[in-house]
Amino acid sequence: MQFSSKRLITAFFSLILIIGISSCKSGSDMAAKLPDLMPRAGDNTSTEFVKASQAVTKLRAEINAKPEVLKNYTDLAQVYIQESRISGRHHEYFPAADYLIAEVLKRSPEDFEANVLKAGMMMTRNDFANAKEKITKAIAKNHYNSATYGGLCEADVEPGSNRGTGTAVDKIWYTGASLSQ
Repeated sequence: MQFSSKRLITAFFSLILIIGISSCKSGSDMAAKLPDLMPRAGDNTSTEFVKASQAVTKLRAEINAKPEVLKNYTDLAQVYIQESRISGRHHEYFPAADYLIAEVLKRSPEDFEANVLKAGMMMTRNDFANAKEKITKAIAKNHYNSATYGGLCEADVEPGSNRGTGTAVDKIWYTGASLSQ
């Protein structure tokens, strides 16, 4: 069997490329999924933006140092979600928040904060049926949090169904649910 030098060179470079790509995969995959905050138009130096940028840096370092602490993942997801709403860069930050929340839910499917954040992101994407399922799961975990009932109201009202909305509002009132929990 005779190989042409062109085929041999192509095979050699293909092998080098495959080895190079596979050697790049490591713990840095997570870092690639967790971007720095992009500068805002005309608002890069505000105290709020600087604090958010510092929080991203700090929380990424915490996640790298202590990957078992799930609160760091949800806290960082909250920063990305908030920044996406402020800057309108959902395409930049929602994938990072999704990744973080999925990681928490993979390790702890009943995590209250992760379920609430996931439901909020689902509602942002107009996925109200699945958001209602997630928020209901969160309410089962902590039925004294009024934000979850507010999410349940939104999941009912937005798609045009008012069924359950009054009940959710009543629950806030009668359970003494608080915005501070």
